[in-house]
Amino acid sequence: MELTYTCEKSEKESLELAMRPFKRYFRTLFIYAVVLFLAAAVFAVARLMCVGIVADSSADYAMIYFALALVLAAFGWSLRHRFRRGVVDTYRCRKTSLSEYRLTDDALFCAHGESKATLPWSDFKRYRIDDDALYLQSRNGTVACIPDWSGHGAERAELAAVLEKAGLKRMDASKARRVAAGVFRVALCCLALFLAVMRLHDAWPWLKREIVRVELKRQLVEYVDGPAENGNPYSNYWQKRGNAVQRVIAEAYTFKPEKFDYIFDEEAEHDKVGLAATVGDTVWYVYLPCGCVGNNTLEMFENLKGSGAFCECYSESERDKWLAKIRPLARELRDAIDDEDEQ
Repeated sequence: MELTYTCEKSEKESLELAMRPFKRYFRTLFIYAVVLFLAAAVFAVARLMCVGIVADSSADYAMIYFALALVLAAFGWSLRHRFRRGVVDTYRCRKTSLSEYRLTDDALFCAHGESKATLPWSDFKRYRIDDDALYLQSRNGTVACIPDWSGHGAERAELAAVLEKAGLKRMDASKARRVAAGVFRVALCCLALFLAVMRLHDAWPWLKREIVRVELKRQLVEYVDGPAENGNPYSNYWQKRGNAVQRVIAEAYTFKPEKFDYIFDEEAEHDKVGLAATVGDTVWYVYLPCGCVGNNTLEMFENLKGSGAFCECYSESERDKWLAKIRPLARELRDAIDDEDEQ
């Protein structure tokens, strides 16, 4: 094989050709970084949604994912900048943009002005042949770009045969390996996002429970205390105490019970006054002065109510009887509310 020609490339063209084999690698790094940033953001939102949880690892995961994303983004940007800088510096060191190449069965000859070199094929270990460029990876990992090889007396198959006879292997992975690598990358990204979304999914019940608790306590305080002198401590609760995520979700979530049941147990030490709200097949209930909140299935609630577990349980039509019983406890309950509010 004898392939001899000259060509002239601008700095922009040379940079584009030289960076081509690395584009997929840099793109993969940046995709990983973006996915990790998204996962970190989801973990952070999940942590902000949590209310009343002493130990939660969402913040730790958010920091770990965020740190990994920063490392990958910084590494990818630094490596890309270094490669580009190397290509540009090499190009600018030349005294002319005109290059001469000669490819034979034994070696590659190249000349850029006064700079000349003859490199046997044994100096390289891998190759990649594109329509407009030949890429040769040396044994130390650097990649040389030979532009415009086609149309000068040798076909792709002939050039590949010469290189493979010299012991070079294809730089690109086989189609099966590329597909396998793509599937692995997608699976890795999906796993990172899945773990974050699952944590978000787990955090929602905690916030929902708190939204319901605050709303029921707001209504219960109104019943027990009437128009309080200092106002209801649970009015605009999320605007006063919640973070940005909690405020947005509390504003968007609508809690509309289908009916209420009113609970009273004068002998109880903590759970004296309660309010139960039925939503579908779920019954939420909250007590004063303890402030405890819970939920049960409608069937279980009806069984507990029928067994007298709530001592006295009044329906909507009997609310006035319930109010008459709890009003004497207003001072005690208000003091408990104030103590909890201070905490």
